[in-house]
Amino acid sequence: MKRVKKSKKATHKNRLVQWAVEYLIKERPVEGYPLTDFASLSYELRQGDVLLVEGRSRVCKIIKSLTQSSWSHAVLYIGHVHDIQDQALRKLIAHHVDLKNNPQLCVESVLGQGTIISPLTKYTNEHMRICRAKTIAPHDVQKVVSHALGAIGRPYNIRHIFDLMRLLMPIGIFPRKWRSVIFKPGKLGAEICSSLI
Repeated sequence: MKRVKKSKKATHKNRLVQWAVEYLIKERPVEGYPLTDFASLSYELRQGDVLLVEGRSRVCKIIKSLTQSSWSHAVLYIGHVHDIQDQALRKLIAHHVDLKNNPQLCVESVLGQGTIISPLTKYTNEHMRICRAKTIAPHDVQKVVSHALGAIGRPYNIRHIFDLMRLLMPIGIFPRKWRSVIFKPGKLGAEICSSLI
């Protein structure tokens, strides 16, 4: 009998988490024109660059409010598939992305999806900036890309988002045991965009 109760409790928890994720990732429509010239940005990118994305979803608004930043998301640019030297990694990419038009690719950890490979064109209408390590050697860039691709399929650390939301609540609403654990180690094997980077 206890197993049935646990199962129902787990189902209700999963539904609540799913509802919260859907609520948080809902995006506002694009207002006016993006502040980034996407064609110029995509031309200037180099493998290993980090893209900072402003974002338009509810979770982006929460993150920007808490961090006092214009940016809510970080993405690692890995280039075209032919830029990757390791053949095994090329096969991994081909398994996850349609390479028919030789797209520019990124690795990112996304709420509701986990760590994925995305085409750069996903961010065509977004406000973005490039961050680049100026003195990194090409073989070290390959190590960074390899590390990021090794995280493909890991789940998103949802608890981190709930911890961020908890910080928005007035002090004293939650019991002491529910205080944020944002600076403690999170769930092993789970990522958020900045921990991936």
